Amino acid sequence: MTDKDTRNNRGHMNFNNIKAVIKKELKDYFDHPLGYILLTVFLGLSNFFFFRAVLLTKEASLRPFFELLPWFLLFLIPAVTMKALAAEQNEGTLEVVLTQPISELELILGKFFGNWLFVLIAISMTLFIPLTLSLGGKLDYGTIFAQYVGAVFLAGGLVAVGILSSALTKNQTVSFIIALFSSFALIIIGLDVVLMGLPFNLLKDVFSELSIMRHFDYISKGVIDLRDIVYFLSLVFIFLSLTYLVFMARKLNRKAKKYKTLQTGIALMIAIAITINLFGSFISFRLDFTGQKLYSLSKGTRKVLNDLDDVLTIKFYASKELPTEVSLVYRHIKDTLQDYKNAAGGKVQLVQKFPDSDEKAKEEAQGQGIQAVQFNIVKSDEFQVKQGYLGVAIEHGDQKESIPFISQTNDLEYQLTSLIRKVSSEEERKIVFTAGHDEKDLQKDLQDLNQILAKQYTIETGTKKDLAKKLKDADVAIVVGPKKKFSDSEKQALKKFIDDGKSVFFLLDTIDINMQYLMASPSKESSADLVREFGIKVNSDIVYDLRQNEQVPFGGGDQGGYLLAYPFWPNLQANPSHIITNQLKQVVLAWVSTLEVDKAKIGKAKAEPLLQTTEYGGRQTKDFNLSPDPKTNALNQKGLKTQALAYAVSNAGKSGKGRMVVLGDSDFLNQEFLSRYPQAAGLLLNSIDWLSQDELLIGIRSKNADPATLLFKSEATKNFVRYFNMVGLVLIIVAYGLWRMNRRRRLDKKYIK
Repeated sequence: MTDKDTRNNRGHMNFNNIKAVIKKELKDYFDHPLGYILLTVFLGLSNFFFFRAVLLTKEASLRPFFELLPWFLLFLIPAVTMKALAAEQNEGTLEVVLTQPISELELILGKFFGNWLFVLIAISMTLFIPLTLSLGGKLDYGTIFAQYVGAVFLAGGLVAVGILSSALTKNQTVSFIIALFSSFALIIIGLDVVLMGLPFNLLKDVFSELSIMRHFDYISKGVIDLRDIVYFLSLVFIFLSLTYLVFMARKLNRKAKKYKTLQTGIALMIAIAITINLFGSFISFRLDFTGQKLYSLSKGTRKVLNDLDDVLTIKFYASKELPTEVSLVYRHIKDTLQDYKNAAGGKVQLVQKFPDSDEKAKEEAQGQGIQAVQFNIVKSDEFQVKQGYLGVAIEHGDQKESIPFISQTNDLEYQLTSLIRKVSSEEERKIVFTAGHDEKDLQKDLQDLNQILAKQYTIETGTKKDLAKKLKDADVAIVVGPKKKFSDSEKQALKKFIDDGKSVFFLLDTIDINMQYLMASPSKESSADLVREFGIKVNSDIVYDLRQNEQVPFGGGDQGGYLLAYPFWPNLQANPSHIITNQLKQVVLAWVSTLEVDKAKIGKAKAEPLLQTTEYGGRQTKDFNLSPDPKTNALNQKGLKTQALAYAVSNAGKSGKGRMVVLGDSDFLNQEFLSRYPQAAGLLLNSIDWLSQDELLIGIRSKNADPATLLFKSEATKNFVRYFNMVGLVLIIVAYGLWRMNRRRRLDKKYIK
């Protein structure tokens, strides 16, 4: 080919040249031991740390893997890219390559895509993790897909950093160090340890927006946001542009007009890319791949918004200076509120105000019940206390409601939709809690539940004197852990309530628990007879599950605490076919009794189990010993079977319209337990909504990011999954590498002869 042809080819992009460079890069890796060493080290270490974490937490997800992935890529990618251009420069082959009909840009792109593909091959080998992990639990493959998409873009950004580092030097070791520290800087600039020490809020915002971790963390939750994709593409563009500029600086005179024009053009494009990422809030398109659509509005929310008869105003009060740990919370709140506005078709007005810098907004927020919350921030190398706002107020006509402070967003949609429904609906529903039988107190024991229900219902208590009167205009009655028997008149009032087509939630304890000594005894005045005539029997026992139970902290004090598998806190399987439990996965309850259905008494009513143990469930019926030590609690391992622990009864009573939910436990209704196991709270609230025949909010509240429990059918299956990924894949790669190396040597000898 003539020089003229070469110059003409350089006038446009030749994709065949790029493909040739890509093939050469990949061949170099797979024809050299270094490629196999990098693959085996990456797979061995990442799989080892993943299985060490996931088998301890027993969660059927890849969250631990993707939390560690950026740190593994931090070392893998500089090791992969260090020779990309540095070796060519050191050996003097770069000039030879560029004399061929290939342009500098084609060479850079070929090197980039070749190295990127090698890293993606390494990441793709971890796909065996979800494939084998599915033997122990149901995975959210939508979230996993998004996580791998995030990994692809993360790898691309870091490879671009490595390519630039390799172009800056002839020494591969120096290239590795430059890429390592450059990538490390892009990762840590968004971490609290860095942001807390920055003196200016603007600088904190800039660092946070430019951090790799901020954007990768969001995608790894299962949401592919266009802003995050734009960020990673900008990262690739910026570093490859700088690489091209480095190449052209060696070729052109730096004082020449052509070079200065190129320099100015690249600088301008980089500035535009950075600006878009810093101020790209107008980019609002995102795809939610999570199984439960955690980051998308549900049908129930859209129905509530469509039913609005007047304009509703949502006011978002937020401080300009917030701790870094709530930055993702702040972003999620803004995105969610914007979704509400978009879905309402002009019926929602969204306003954001900053009370810490606007005295009028501050007074307005306080009038809405939104008070400042104290944060710890770092200034001048010391911790300081600062007040801040992060609350939402909702106004519809003269009706107002608020969320004083949003610390996490797991139930944000439920809170917003329930408040919107409350201020926009004229219908009032009433719940009556029975009292006078040593039930759990509504103001003390059930304070959090009372506050949650008060947002949707009118809450009252009914005693022996006025229970029948209170039930006349009520929708639901709730009986929570009575220690004394009900009178005949109270039983009759509850029976009539159900006969009239209303609903009752029974949380009944047949066993008294002594938490201090972990002992138990049958309740002397059990109220199990309240449901017996409706065909449900609450047994005087405590269930245990030898296979699926919780790790519970014991000990403490001077000796320190420790975690033990506690069979009396079973991790129960939720019924996927009932609306109360179809999104709850597993529910943990404490010291719960089994239930049985009396088919003769239940008649035409329909009883559906809500919660069950595994087939390894058993019952302790006497000599109760709740110790976590298997040597002292003497659990019977014979006759194990699935045990039912909660029932939903429909078509009950004379009218055939009554409903009941019966649960043989109320001990889980304390703040510490419900905060640790939110799915138990979900069961409670979903049951109340179902009983009030208001099922619209159940699908919203049931959204839960908690993964399913990882439970293998046998120890052999668990060991196969662990060691196949940790050891088996590594051995397969080593075997393939040895075969390929040996094959190459034989071919070389053949051609030499």
